[in-house]
Amino acid sequence: MALTIKEIPDSRQMMGPSCTLASFIFAPGSSDYVTGGYVISASALGLGHIYAADTAGLNAASNGTYYVMTLAQTNPPSPGLTQVKLQAFVAATGAEVANAANLSGHIIVGQIWGY
Repeated sequence: MALTIKEIPDSRQMMGPSCTLASFIFAPGSSDYVTGGYVISASALGLGHIYAADTAGLNAASNGTYYVMTLAQTNPPSPGLTQVKLQAFVAATGAEVANAANLSGHIIVGQIWGY
């Protein structure tokens, strides 16, 4: 099962004439983590482009075991990205979570700015 993406109801807000902020719940499937992270496309979020992405928190299942970062697909990030990555790390070591790790039950809340 792949990463499930669900927009939080009523979270989409206009931040200006060409920027929208929306909050999403990202729910990993069982044993489907891919080294390098989950790729999240702008179209999967109902956007054409992504300005920025950030994680706002994890559920209690993570219990300090993991932390998650959003990474831009260019370095430095440039406006108008078509995808970002959601990458998980082991809190105790800072190493990326192993390929095919089972992150099911771990819920990530993220915020995406785009248009």
